[in-house]
Amino acid sequence: MNRRPLFPDLARPFVLSHRGNMNGNIENSMEAFQNCADNGVQGVELDVHLCLTGEAVVIHDSDLMRMTGEGGKVEELSWEVLKKRRIGKDEEERSLGNRIPLLEDVISSFSSSLYFDIELKPKTIPSPSLIRKTSAIIKRYGMEKKVMISSFNPLALILWKRLGIKEIPTGLIYSEGEGVPRFLQHGNGRFLVNCDVLKPHSSLLSLSRKFLKGHHVLIWGDPIPSPLDYAPDGIITDFPQSFM
Repeated sequence: MNRRPLFPDLARPFVLSHRGNMNGNIENSMEAFQNCADNGVQGVELDVHLCLTGEAVVIHDSDLMRMTGEGGKVEELSWEVLKKRRIGKDEEERSLGNRIPLLEDVISSFSSSLYFDIELKPKTIPSPSLIRKTSAIIKRYGMEKKVMISSFNPLALILWKRLGIKEIPTGLIYSEGEGVPRFLQHGNGRFLVNCDVLKPHSSLLSLSRKFLKGHHVLIWGDPIPSPLDYAPDGIITDFPQSFM
């Protein structure tokens, strides 16, 4: 089956920085994305939730405790509340003043310098509003050829295919990580959604080889083997400089 093109202008394997350049920066922060752009990293992987008032916000966890030191769920709080939260894994990092960014601010700031792997972080039943909001931002900045959409949740990718931008490639992420349903840990979500990209954790690459053919492939999960004995389309890593 024909797959949608995945960043055809980039040489293989291309390198995306996981949650921005976290090596010395705060994950999913504007500072981290700026570091990538300044140092010639080709693109970034980032995480998107929809908050209570409908804004697409860039943060990994739904629960805010790890990254802000204060409780609450992203989906249950307004942007007026969220934009005041300083982010960082401890008080020292939070004292630097970085805050949760809007997806629109990230895309508008780095549309000319970075490619994006946008991971949708929905609830179990994905919200159509998350799909529509993300699509609108991508269209507003003409980023259709510089974005892919990913999720651990195949239902989110199914919904994207119905309501999102059809020409944008979709990627199924999988790992044996905590919180990933057992059925989905080894890539079985591909039976539910016809995605363009498979994104196995590096520890599952050998197990996955028998069904990777015919898909674009992105490997993630440090440490990523080097040198690679498999030729993926791209690598997602906390340490992009190691592969540049």
